[in-house]
Amino acid sequence: LPMKRHSQKKSPMTAASDELLLLQSQLLAKEEEAKMKEKRLSRALKEKLAREEQNNTLNLHKTQTQWQRLLHMAEDEELRQDITGLSQTFAHEMECKDKVIKVRAQGWWEDTTPGPVRHLSPNLSQLLVTDLEQAEEQHAQALRGHVDKVDRLLELQRCRLALLEEAYGAQLLVLEEEFESERYGKGEG
Repeated sequence: LPMKRHSQKKSPMTAASDELLLLQSQLLAKEEEAKMKEKRLSRALKEKLAREEQNNTLNLHKTQTQWQRLLHMAEDEELRQDITGLSQTFAHEMECKDKVIKVRAQGWWEDTTPGPVRHLSPNLSQLLVTDLEQAEEQHAQALRGHVDKVDRLLELQRCRLALLEEAYGAQLLVLEEEFESERYGKGEG
């Protein structure tokens, strides 16, 4: 025979306490779920932060590498220009030395006087005078360029000084007006 189930009615106190227990267990479950969600979110944020730091380090390294490459390229270009200038200077010096050697080989150097004093032949004198004139022209050109740059710097400084004097004058007027207004304002009150 099947068992008969007896219906048991719970008292209102027991039903209320059961309902309270149910609500408490639901609240605990929600709190646990919130804690788990917070932990997952915290872990995800930590992982994201770690990835960002790793990417930041990598990007910083890439940036530094590119910057160094650019500096090396600029330095290479500067060195190449220096080498070009030095090689031109060297070539010019070699031409001058070759001229002197050729002149001496052709006998343009008159070595007829005894002692340390020697006389130059007219052709060698002309070559040296031409070289000297070229050097003086280069010096004059460099000096003109330098003077032009100094003049531009002086003009820039004059403009800057004029602006500063103007700003100073304006501030002085404002201060004088404030002083006068405070002085007369306090005298009336």
